[in-house]
Amino acid sequence: MTAHRRRLMLVHVAAAAVSVTLLGRDPALAQSTGNRLPGLDVSDWQGNINWSTVYNSGGKRFAFIRSSRGGTTGTYDEVARTGTLSQRYDDLTFVTNITNATSAGLYVGPYHFARPDIVTNTGVDEANHFLQQAGNWMRPGYLLPVLDAEAGQAERSPANLSQFYIDFANRIKQVVGVAPIIYINQNYANYITADVAAAMPNNWEARWNGQ
Repeated sequence: MTAHRRRLMLVHVAAAAVSVTLLGRDPALAQSTGNRLPGLDVSDWQGNINWSTVYNSGGKRFAFIRSSRGGTTGTYDEVARTGTLSQRYDDLTFVTNITNATSAGLYVGPYHFARPDIVTNTGVDEANHFLQQAGNWMRPGYLLPVLDAEAGQAERSPANLSQFYIDFANRIKQVVGVAPIIYINQNYANYITADVAAAMPNNWEARWNGQ
């Protein structure tokens, strides 16, 4: 493994599941050279994936792979969309995907789908779930962990929702030493407070349909 891959990689994604800039020891240099790679994000909804084909025929060079959603307690049925307690869900293909994608030569990192729409959930508990499932892959050689922020606007005030995410980010940083990337759309970003950006300065903004 090269020194380039051993370093924990900071990621700036310009369009959802399309491109990534890998930053090494000199972020300004890496950005100026435009070292951009195509990639994708996946979960168990995609079923079995042939990662050699993704790399060799598909030309993809990185993948963000879902590890979890919700908190540490209870259960969640993705098909029925029903659950108990904090609606814990461990992605069925996470370990297989991240292992095989790495073996195929892709840069990989885990992501967690947040459930702040469950008002009893806390950012710390959801971060602990993410760490339980994907903590082994939050280290040098992997892309930064990602927080998928899509839920909770109907259930929480901007301040309350923002605190959920700040608590999540602070817990991840406390344990592994880095802040997660936040995946978010513009409408959602306008709802939460600027404090979230301070807690998670690396932003992956959703832009679909060739926007």
